[in-house]
Order: sequence, then C-alpha cells, then structure tokens
Amino acid sequence: MSRANRATSGNTLLTIEEFYLISARLRCLSQTWYDLWHFLRLTRMETGRALRLTFLECEQFSLPYTAREIIDRRRRVYPDDIWLFQSHSNRVKFKNLPVTHIAFNRAIRIASTGMTKKRVSSKSARNIVSVTVKHRANDI
Repeated sequence: MSRANRATSGNTLLTIEEFYLISARLRCLSQTWYDLWHFLRLTRMETGRALRLTFLECEQFSLPYTAREIIDRRRRVYPDDIWLFQSHSNRVKFKNLPVTHIAFNRAIRIASTGMTKKRVSSKSARNIVSVTVKHRANDI
C-alpha cells in the first residue's frame, strides 16, 4: 500500500469522537497543544506551516471564524509573542521560537494513549471522519 493510501485508509482516520477525546487530554497537557490541534483541524493546514505562522502572517490569511478566535485569544494571552504557537518552555525562555513538531507529536502520542489503537500524529487532526459518513461509505 502506498504512503498516500495508508494516510487516507479507513483504519487511520480518526472519528470526531476520538478527535475530541484526544483534544480533552491535550488541553490538560497544554493550552498550546489544544489550540494547535484545533487550528489544524479548522484550517487543514500542514503542521510545519502552522508552526511557522507569525501573528502578522495570520492577518494575511482568510481563515474560518473559529480559527480566528484561537488567534485572537492567543494574542490576548501572549501579547509579546511573535509566533502564533510560540514556545514558553524554560529551554527557550529568552528566545522567540515556535513550538516544535517533535514536541507536538510527543504530546499527541501521550494524549492518544488508551483512546484509540490507531496511529495518531499531527496529520490526524486534518483527517477526521464523522461516524455517519464512515457508515454510509461502508454501506455502498
């Protein structure tokens, strides 16, 4: 099976319920991980691109209303940040750097443990299927 087919096969797609269960756990880990998870679902943007977004660049995009709410809330909470998803860890305390893809995937792996047997990564946020659509597709 090709890489593209594996990414879109029925076994790897998260249901909306799985998405929200993982989301709740991500929120317990970090508001940044929770925001990034939802931002990826809303915009269907590639993770690397989302991580490199600055607040200034966000003004140039046409984005869904709920994605704008995430941006506005992050701007209010972190008025001095440059990056939309800027790291606030002690490791980079005095540097303005975005969070890393590796750290985000680690958080997703922790949050998804015991929630699903599917392999979950940052790409999973963009590939959500509702249960009703999945059942209809199986009925055809």
